[in-house]
Amino acid sequence: KYGTIRKVYSINIVYFDIGQGEDYVYHGRTYFKGLYKQDILELPNDQRDISDKNEPGDLYPEYYVLKVNDFNDLAENTLDEWIYFLKNNRIEEGFSAKGLLKARDILDYTQLSPAEKSEYDYMREARTRHLGQIEYALKKGKLQAKEEYEKELEEQRKSFEEQRKKLEERDKKLEERDKKLEEKDKKLEEKDEENAKLREKIAEMERLFQDKQVE
Repeated sequence: KYGTIRKVYSINIVYFDIGQGEDYVYHGRTYFKGLYKQDILELPNDQRDISDKNEPGDLYPEYYVLKVNDFNDLAENTLDEWIYFLKNNRIEEGFSAKGLLKARDILDYTQLSPAEKSEYDYMREARTRHLGQIEYALKKGKLQAKEEYEKELEEQRKSFEEQRKKLEERDKKLEERDKKLEEKDKKLEEKDEENAKLREKIAEMERLFQDKQVE
């Protein structure tokens, strides 16, 4: 969509004199001036709302010209750090510009001899393989640990299940024993009742016998 067009920046690094000027960094942007009315082209409010820009120049490319040879080697900001690197092919300690550390690695590599580059490439490839082996070993180790953990959990589950079954069987046996004891107690109670009735009958017969003797 028109409102989401990305801004373009053109950065020109020159090692030759391009025009006359005392500065080493020049910035230019696009603006539109009427050929006949001499007025400046502006964005209407609806286009400003859509694009979040104030004028056409905010939508069109901006240009930077870095005159590297005119730099005085005094890096006062991160842009100067980059220009210092571009001029001297060197990165000083303490530089903190974004991307310079990566540029340092590339610079160091470009300054190697063909034999050193070959050795470096071999070592980097070997390191990549080594890291890949380590990653594979870690993943494999984690997988084995997971399998062992799951196996241990399964063994514990089986052990708990066996213990549960044993407890259920013991409880069942205890219930059966209690039931038998209850039945036995009930029979004893019934026997005691029968004995009590029998003793009453014997006592009654003894009373009757004694009464007959008295007569």
